[in-house]
Amino acid sequence: MATAYFGRHSPLGRYIQNGGDRYTIVGVVKDNRQQALKGKTERRFYLALLQTKDPVVAWNFEIRTTVDSGSVVPAVRREVQTFDPNLRVLALEPVRTLIAQTISNDRAVAQLSGLFGALAVLLAVAGLYGVVSYTMSRRTGEIGLRMALGADRASVIGIVLRETLVLVVGGLALGVPIALVSSRLTAVNLSDVSPHDPLIVATALLVMLVAGLCAGIVPAIRAAQIDPVKALQQE
Repeated sequence: MATAYFGRHSPLGRYIQNGGDRYTIVGVVKDNRQQALKGKTERRFYLALLQTKDPVVAWNFEIRTTVDSGSVVPAVRREVQTFDPNLRVLALEPVRTLIAQTISNDRAVAQLSGLFGALAVLLAVAGLYGVVSYTMSRRTGEIGLRMALGADRASVIGIVLRETLVLVVGGLALGVPIALVSSRLTAVNLSDVSPHDPLIVATALLVMLVAGLCAGIVPAIRAAQIDPVKALQQE
């Protein structure tokens, strides 16, 4: 709001008019959302309680305490009744609870998205494991010949893992552009986070690379344990 009306100039000491009332600006607070994480930030200004001319139906107070909030509730209610028996405390809850209630839907969506993402990674690992295992089973003779000619177990494992990484990188080369384009559909459900954030994209790529290596390590070890004599006899 300060930027919209005063640009780069300091608004302190200047005035803002609301209807027929004129108020002096004594401070500026950061932009914030009142009821939800998503959506545009609304322009607001705050008045001291004694400055308001309209009758106040309900007041909201924030109580800071160094002890457990649950132990404070009875004391607060008792003090309010002592001050004025006609006053009623409509609700008295910790800020943490209010925030949790406000973002409960967003949190549920985030948890479901994380669950579906984890399932997708598991399916990808299972599929890649099956492909690599099948490929290695068809190349038993080749691997046996390599070992008969002097290839050690480490080199066989390296060959399998390199070929696994080729599959993973090829899949990422196709999947990342599609993911970046389709992420625009989910951008409306994000708050202060871009789906194209470099850190997020890099983390996702790293997870998929590690998952690919995990999928290929078992077939690689199995291939390295092939008996070259038996493999050549089968051929």
